[in-house]
Amino acid sequence: MKPFALKSQVKEALIGASIWNERVEEALLRSILSHRYHIRDDGTPYLEQHIFPMVLRVLEAEPQAEGLENLVILTFLHDAYEKDPYFSIEVIEEYFGKEIADNIVAITEEPKRGLKNLHDRMALNKEYVKKVGKAATHVKIVKLESWLNNLMTTEMLHDIEKYERLIEKAELLYLPFAKTVSSKYVEELEREVKRLKELVDSRKK
Repeated sequence: MKPFALKSQVKEALIGASIWNERVEEALLRSILSHRYHIRDDGTPYLEQHIFPMVLRVLEAEPQAEGLENLVILTFLHDAYEKDPYFSIEVIEEYFGKEIADNIVAITEEPKRGLKNLHDRMALNKEYVKKVGKAATHVKIVKLESWLNNLMTTEMLHDIEKYERLIEKAELLYLPFAKTVSSKYVEELEREVKRLKELVDSRKK
């Protein structure tokens, strides 16, 4: 089953984890504002298929994590700066503090617009993974959760080449990176790569 969660479920989980406060609520609202028009390949709202399920997974997987509140806030906002031109680093630091602002900078990818050469795009991806590898633990956790969610929610549609590239990225970049962080993520990523390979093979027959 693909990840999916509603705002009400997320709020209930945050209250249950005793970290529902004005700062966390602001992160939730900012995330909704930044992603309210974004949808995934299958037409599902980005918030309900990506952001909200990631928050629930972080709460479940890292309930005793040091700085859980900041980890949750980073999860809510990890794509907001990249996708929302009105959400600046200055605004992030004003509302959420320097630690969150620094982690948002660390987790944000360089834009690949105009890069049509696959070799150049892969080189940029490798540099990005190195950058994340030097970042704080919260950044690594959120990035792995994001990559895993992307694999878990992949829809084949008719673009087999796109998913072959995703498999390649997972094997060359995501899995080696996961091995430096947690065996749990290695196992989950390997499972999703295997599923995608089987899906691609079935569509080629």
